[in-house]
Amino acid sequence: MNRALPAAFAALVLLSACAAETGKPVPAPLEQTSGGSTPSSTPDEENGALTVDKPLDGRPFYGDPCKLLTPDQATALGLVPPGTSDLTLKSSPACDWQPPENRGQYSVNFTLNLEHGLRTQYQAQAELDKFELWEPTEVSGYPAVFADITDNRERGGCNVIVAINDEVTISARRQFAGGQDVCERVVAVAEQVLVTLKGA
Repeated sequence: MNRALPAAFAALVLLSACAAETGKPVPAPLEQTSGGSTPSSTPDEENGALTVDKPLDGRPFYGDPCKLLTPDQATALGLVPPGTSDLTLKSSPACDWQPPENRGQYSVNFTLNLEHGLRTQYQAQAELDKFELWEPTEVSGYPAVFADITDNRERGGCNVIVAINDEVTISARRQFAGGQDVCERVVAVAEQVLVTLKGA
């Protein structure tokens, strides 16, 4: 997994500081943004949408991020529980899951060392054009963005970063999956992680 994303840009579900709901549509596959473009407004000017109105606390899961998905949730998403925790980076505790067919690893992680959470990623994109894939979105009403240093959607990879509060994000990533719905799948994982966080 490429942990160079979010915090070191930690699917896997990623947490920064740190299926789908019934009947809730998931985004259609996104068109690739053109590289080198510079936003006409700064992140602070456009980022009213980045304010998290109902912040969530990820701290109970930092030590065991695999608890972000219950066994029933993981199974419903087509993953094999339990996941495998990766606490190598204290700033980005993560959990990895494999689907039954062993094609395409999922990962979820927190990003805990960004001073301004998702706004920090917006600033990096505005100033450095850091991400080849950059598509703002929402996940269950929370500010989010599809972001990756390399756009790997055609090769079965997608990453979504979701702000759970104004300082911490989670990321859900899938790699080497194949198929046309990889971004829909990571959104479904992120939605279930939010369900868990809301119930904590």
